[in-house]
Amino acid sequence: MKNKTAIKTINWLVPIFIVGLIIFNSTTEALVLAVAYFIYRVIIELSRIYSYIAIKNYSKGNLIKARKYYKKAYEAKVKELPIVASYAYLLILLREYEKAEEVLNELEQMKPEGKSMTSLMLCRAVLAWKTQKNLILALSKIEAMDETMRNQWYYNVYAKLCIFSEDVEKAKQAAIKGYEYLKTNPVAIENLLIIHCINEDYDKALSAAQKLINGKKNMKPSSRDAYYYCALAYEKNNDTDMAAKLYVKALEYEDTSMTYADNQQVIRKAGEYMK
Repeated sequence: MKNKTAIKTINWLVPIFIVGLIIFNSTTEALVLAVAYFIYRVIIELSRIYSYIAIKNYSKGNLIKARKYYKKAYEAKVKELPIVASYAYLLILLREYEKAEEVLNELEQMKPEGKSMTSLMLCRAVLAWKTQKNLILALSKIEAMDETMRNQWYYNVYAKLCIFSEDVEKAKQAAIKGYEYLKTNPVAIENLLIIHCINEDYDKALSAAQKLINGKKNMKPSSRDAYYYCALAYEKNNDTDMAAKLYVKALEYEDTSMTYADNQQVIRKAGEYMK
C-alpha cells in the first residue's frame, strides 16, 4: 500500500517539476528529468506490459506463450497482485501445481485484500481439488467465502466446478449470477452455454453461442470448451458449416485442467469435419 502511495505521488509530482524547469528555462535539467522519468515509468509499467501480452496470447489459445509473459510480469521489480493471481491460475490450468503453490504463497505474503483475496482463495480451492483429488472440499471452500467476496471470477469458477461435480442446477444458478454480474463476460456466457448443452436445450445453447461468435472482440471465445460447445450448439441446430469451423477451431486451444469437454471427443468431432 505504501509503495502504491509513493508511486502515485511521484507520478503527479515529477511532471510538475519538469514543467517548472521548462518555465524557468532549465531545459537541460528538464530533459534529463524527463528521460529519467520515462525510464522509471517503463520499469513501473513493465509488469502490466508483459501481462497485456500474456492476456493476448491466452485469448488466442496459446497458453504456453502466455505463461512465458506472465512469468516475466511476475518477475518484474514492481508487480500488482491481480497479475500474480492470474499467473498462479494459468499455472493451475497448465497442471504445474507445485509452481502454482509457490506463486500463491508469495501472493499471500503480499497481504491481498478485496478482489485479490478472492482470487487467492479461488486459486487455493481449485488447487486443492487438483492436488488432493477432492472436488467436494474445493466446493466447500468456495461456498464458505463471504458474500462480499463474490465477484465475476468467483461465479465463473464456482459455476465451472459445479459443472464438474454434475450439480447442474447449482451450476446454472452460479452461471446466471455470473452473467448478471457482467453480461459481456465471455466466461459467464461460456458456462451458460455448457449448461444448456448438458440439458440438451439447444435453442438456448445456440443463443449463447451466437453471443460469443458474433460478439465484440472482448466477448470472443477463448477456450477449447467455448469453441467445442459453440460447435455443438450450431450442429444441433443443423448449421453444419459453422459447426465444422468451430470444431476445428477448438483444436487450436489447449486442453487444460479446467476443460470439461472430453479431449478425445473434441479430436473425434474435429476429425469428422476435417475429412
